[in-house]
Amino acid sequence: MLTLLIGVAAGALCLVGTGTLLAAQRSVSGMHHETVPGIVGVQRIHATLADADRAEANAFLAGATEANGPHQQYESDIAAAARELEQAAEQAGGSPEIGRQIQTISIAIGEYTSLVNLARAKNEQGFPVGAAYLRQASLLMHRPGDGILAQVDKLGELEAQDLGRETATLLVTVGLLTLYALAGVTLLALLVHTQQYVRTRFRRLRNGRLLAATALVVMLAVGIAAQALFTAQVLVLGDGQAYSRLLNLWHMRSLVYDLNGDESLSLIARGNGDAFDRAFQSDSGRLADKPVTDVAVNRATNGDVPFQGLLADELNGSSGTEREAAMDLLRSYRRFMGVDATVRARSQQGDHDSAARLALGSQQGQLNAAFRDVDAAVGRCIGIIQDRFDRALAISEYSLLGSALLQLLNLGVGLLAFWGLKPRIDEYRV
Repeated sequence: MLTLLIGVAAGALCLVGTGTLLAAQRSVSGMHHETVPGIVGVQRIHATLADADRAEANAFLAGATEANGPHQQYESDIAAAARELEQAAEQAGGSPEIGRQIQTISIAIGEYTSLVNLARAKNEQGFPVGAAYLRQASLLMHRPGDGILAQVDKLGELEAQDLGRETATLLVTVGLLTLYALAGVTLLALLVHTQQYVRTRFRRLRNGRLLAATALVVMLAVGIAAQALFTAQVLVLGDGQAYSRLLNLWHMRSLVYDLNGDESLSLIARGNGDAFDRAFQSDSGRLADKPVTDVAVNRATNGDVPFQGLLADELNGSSGTEREAAMDLLRSYRRFMGVDATVRARSQQGDHDSAARLALGSQQGQLNAAFRDVDAAVGRCIGIIQDRFDRALAISEYSLLGSALLQLLNLGVGLLAFWGLKPRIDEYRV
């Protein structure tokens, strides 16, 4: 009877431990390979569309004969966004909500490109109404609530629902660990009772195989507890901090694109771009709520960030190599804002042509060059945090799988108990 009870308890412990860890492993794997890449993909779509709007505004600013480079960037961005949407639809797994949202975005992008094409046609003919169509297209892209980027953000919220479900699954596995603990205590109690019974009934001081079975149960219980703590720590650093920072960095990239586009649209308006100037101030305020001066950069270098916003969040949440990349981002943003101030000053003085040349220039000290530096700096930060996130979840994923396989050793507890008790059973029968 004791052999049978120990075998059943060991099997239950194996089943609960293995099932719990495999469920957690599947959730972490889903986060790593599907859910979070899907959410980041939506952020990439947002940034790509923002860049398309920026690039076409720069193309218009170049004059009646639009610059080929910016317009080619616009076309490349629109094509890339379309591919990303197709990929998101394929990964949606037949979700009707996500499918409808992607269709809504695709239709809106079609309307946007039609407006841009109309604006280009009028602009090439030298009609000022082309700028009006371009403003209408940009409004469609950025309009709060039902604009294209707002619709993309809603798609991101739908994608994030899967992350919520996977997080809930991990919380359930924490509850299952309580059941595992109860099964483990029961099995230990049976092993201790059996050892005492053998000592009393057969006058055996100890049974090595029962002791080995007891040690194995303790070892596996300690292992699963350590695995739970390790996984929780890794997920807090990987799925928590790194994930939040990753989304913030993609948001920052989109805002930088918007800043450059707002500047070009304001210059195109030639004194009538108050709406774009307000949008510029709003977007820059989300990056840093105070002007980023050389003094502010020096203070941030020493660990005292004198402003708030997404830039401050990244600086305060980083260390080591990550902080060096964040400081490079801050310095490049400072240069960008400095050149922007010069562009605006020339425009306010009525020197629109000089302001436009400075805004479109790709030489050092010109706005387009400064923009490229900021974009490259954001890209480096994204790469560093993405690598950190991937490493954290990969470690958690494989360690959970390894721990789940180790739980199969609980079956060895039952075998050891049977092996240890069989001679006594045979002796009793005799």
